[in-house]
Amino acid sequence: MKFNDERQRQRRAYARLVRAEHSRKFGKSFCELTLRAADGATSHIYSATFFSRYNISIPDQQYRSLRLCHALCATGTVTHDKKVAIVGAGISGMTCAVALSARSDCIVHIFESDHLLLRRFREAPFRYLHPDLNQWAVESPINRYNPTRRTLFPFMNWSGGYAPIVAEQLAGAFHHYRSCLGIALCLDQPAFQVFGRGGKPMLVLDSPSFQGKRSAEARLIVCAES
Repeated sequence: MKFNDERQRQRRAYARLVRAEHSRKFGKSFCELTLRAADGATSHIYSATFFSRYNISIPDQQYRSLRLCHALCATGTVTHDKKVAIVGAGISGMTCAVALSARSDCIVHIFESDHLLLRRFREAPFRYLHPDLNQWAVESPINRYNPTRRTLFPFMNWSGGYAPIVAEQLAGAFHHYRSCLGIALCLDQPAFQVFGRGGKPMLVLDSPSFQGKRSAEARLIVCAES
C-alpha cells in the first residue's frame, strides 16, 4: 500500500512521538500531541504505530493503538456518527477496531489483504511470543519470567505461548467483540492506496466489494498494516 507521506515527514512524526512519550501532560494537550505524532500528510489519516521505522513488540503495538484511540475519542475526532476505515487486520488493526467501536460506538470497517486473520502467526509454530519478551534484561520484580503472564490491556489480551496459540487467543477475542460491536471485517480485500481528496480521506480498494465502489470515502482512516 502506498501511504502518501514523505520520509522526512515520517521522521518528524516519529520524533514528536518520542517527545510525547516523555510528556507528563496527560490532559487535552497530551491527546492533541498524540494525534499530531500519528497524523499523516492528509487530515484524518493516522498511523496506528506512529510511523515507526523499526520493529516494535506486540505489547507496544497495542499500547500505541490504544493510546491513539483514546486521543481520537477524547478530542471528539471520532464520535458515534462517524465511519472509520482501518487498513490491516493485524494485532494493531484489531485492537484499534475494538477500542474505537467500544469507546465511541462508531461504525468500523477493517480491511485485510489476507484471507485469514493473523496467518503469519498461525504458520509459525516455532515462534514464541510473550508479553515480557523484550523486558527480561531489565532487573525488576515485575519483569521476572512468568510463562502464564497475561497482558493487562482493556481489550484484546493474550498470554505467552507459541505464535499459533497466541493467534487463536487474539482472533477469538476479536470475534467475540465483533459479535456485539459495530465492526465489519473485510478479508481478502487489499487496499493499495490511501490519499486525500478535497480534504477528505479516500481509500482505494483492489476490488469493488465495498458498496460496489473501487474507491471508498471514510470520515477517518487508520493505517495499521504490519
